[in-house]
Amino acid sequence: MLPAVAVHADRYASFSGNGSVEVQPDVATVQETVTEKQAFPATEDTVAAALAAKVQTKVNALKSKINAAQDVVTFVTSQPEKYQERDERGNYHDRGWTATTIITVRLKGSNLHSRLQTLGPRMSNPRFGLSEAAERAAEQEAIVKATQHARGKAEASATASGNRLGKLVASGDHHVEVPVPGPRPAAARAMMSRESAEAPAPLVDTEKAMITVRRVLHFIWELMD
Repeated sequence: MLPAVAVHADRYASFSGNGSVEVQPDVATVQETVTEKQAFPATEDTVAAALAAKVQTKVNALKSKINAAQDVVTFVTSQPEKYQERDERGNYHDRGWTATTIITVRLKGSNLHSRLQTLGPRMSNPRFGLSEAAERAAEQEAIVKATQHARGKAEASATASGNRLGKLVASGDHHVEVPVPGPRPAAARAMMSRESAEAPAPLVDTEKAMITVRRVLHFIWELMD
């Protein structure tokens, strides 16, 4: 038979825990800017048509280098506008039309670095990230580590003071306050035991191309004799 345990409602152990997970990115995004510029007598329509043809050629070439089942090529084109040049007197005059398209390639999966190289040198400055599934998995692992870290500190502190941990009272990614004895602890538990929906944005190490997902969680346990 287990011995009787006394629980003191005004005694709590409050600790935070840090969880950090390094994962390889499974998403990479690169962009290329394509510009068409024509002097008068070019018109808005001729510039737009020339740019569209140039972009379509590039998009077709890119699509031949990616995995159509998971990778995506998109583009956004600005409206043609007149450009100006300065004459010998320093005055600016309209000289023609120009328009720009930004092509974006989003690769998903493994071997991102080698696959990026096949896209060509104009596709530069890649941005790495995580797919929703990969980020959820990494976040869950970080949560487990943060929980273990906090509980380890709380158990060590409780043992040093001649106590042991009781049930979990509150937890969250934000600061949680020690409940006041009486009717308020129940309300505090209901309000603060939920997990926060927002988490810190993943940190990207651009040199290693590794992404660090971190979680800092706060917990409150009852202390028991």
